[in-house]
Amino acid sequence: MPVRNNSFAIQTANRLNLEVQHFAKGTWPVAGREYHTLPVSRFFMVINNPGGELCRIEDARDTFVLKPGNAYFTPLHHPCKFLLDGELEFISIHFTLELYEGVDIFSGYGHLCEIADASLLRRAQEAFECPSQFAAALQLRSIITEFAARLVNMPFTELEHVTRFAPYKKELDYLQKVPPARVTVEELAALHGVSRENFSRNFTRQTGITPKNFLTRMILSRTCRQLTAEKKNIREIAFAAGFNNEFYFSKFFRKHMGCSPKEYRQRTRLK
Repeated sequence: MPVRNNSFAIQTANRLNLEVQHFAKGTWPVAGREYHTLPVSRFFMVINNPGGELCRIEDARDTFVLKPGNAYFTPLHHPCKFLLDGELEFISIHFTLELYEGVDIFSGYGHLCEIADASLLRRAQEAFECPSQFAAALQLRSIITEFAARLVNMPFTELEHVTRFAPYKKELDYLQKVPPARVTVEELAALHGVSRENFSRNFTRQTGITPKNFLTRMILSRTCRQLTAEKKNIREIAFAAGFNNEFYFSKFFRKHMGCSPKEYRQRTRLK
């Protein structure tokens, strides 16, 4: 039998970019009852929950009481509530898994998810305590990859939105090279060789998101990543993203994230 290469799988695998923004173990009391979103996906594995039904996550459709040994998934940009007390112990992983920058494979995933598999928690604990940083990194990556594969194979998962961005590869590649806050829809339309109206209409119809909202997501994705993992100060991050000054960046960030860049960095910075 002749050997056949799956070139599409190879190209897609080489394009996929997994980036972890947060890997933490401990407690985190949350008293607020407002819906909020994150520019990352989150795995939330429960170690101990003395509060029982007082600790839960919920969205407009589902409510999950956090059970020890179970893992929970909240997709990026998905409005949800975390109701936690100071005794809940957990491991939390924040990550993005992008096909193109700003095009995360779970950006169209509209569900909270619960997976009853204590082995994921055990492996996450082993990775967290592992004395070898390289071994811990490989274990962490394998956990996220396995979890993502399970979610992709669930019957209600909708991932076609990712491939819908393929006609805009030139524009997406361009956005990786420039400060996104300085890019206009007119500029993207010119790259695509059509009018602004045609570009906006076709982009929205094909991808499910307007060009303006996509640019906002890309700015948030890039700046949140830098606030979490890089040593640049907030002013430098604002300028790199294309803002004229830190004030306008902070105003933009608070509008979309519900907190200042400084507060976001304090909450999520890797130690």
